[in-house]
Amino acid sequence: MNTEKSIYSKLVSVKNSAFEMPCLIWTGFTNSSGHGRVKFEGQQILVHRLVWWMHYGTDPVEYILHKCNIPACCEITHLYEGSIRDNANDRSNVVQSTPFFPCGHPRTKINKIVHKKKNGRSVFRCRQ
Repeated sequence: MNTEKSIYSKLVSVKNSAFEMPCLIWTGFTNSSGHGRVKFEGQQILVHRLVWWMHYGTDPVEYILHKCNIPACCEITHLYEGSIRDNANDRSNVVQSTPFFPCGHPRTKINKIVHKKKNGRSVFRCRQ
């Protein structure tokens, strides 16, 4: 069973030059969108929402968004509450601007694999 201690043991600090505090990247299981997921007290929960709850002691009202735009990041100073509209706006503004892939690996030429979709669009994935 996961405890707060075991949750924090799966976080790795990764330097992000855009922020004073480095990102805390979840190294456990991630879902298809790159968010950490864990079973805690019998429930499946997104790790950044769990970290929010452990830090503030309350459940988030709607969405917990990432200032760093890295889904696997759980650094509390990078997280903020937002609405569904905030989330949509945040997603449309990000696209390829983040220095990391959702898994937390740096977005470099060495790590990047380009997949061409049938519609002609390119999708970038992490090599690792």
